[in-house]
Amino acid sequence: MDPVTAVGLATAIVQFIEVGSKTIKGFSDFHGTLDEIPRAFRHAKAKLPLIVSGLDKIKDRAIAGVF
Repeated sequence: MDPVTAVGLATAIVQFIEVGSKTIKGFSDFHGTLDEIPRAFRHAKAKLPLIVSGLDKIKDRAIAGVF
C-alpha cells in the first residue's frame, strides 16, 4: 500500500473512531439519565465499542504499513 493511501485510510479510521467514541459517550449519558436504554439502541451500544476497537487496530496496522 502506498503511503498516501495508508495516510488516507488512517485518517478515515481516526474520524470513525472519534464519531464512535462520541456515540458511545452519548449512549452512556443517555443511559445515565434513564433507567433503561431503548431497545432500538441496545444492540448498537453493545457492538459499537467492538467496532471502534477493531478499527483502532486497523489504524495502527495501517500506520505501521503492515497489511
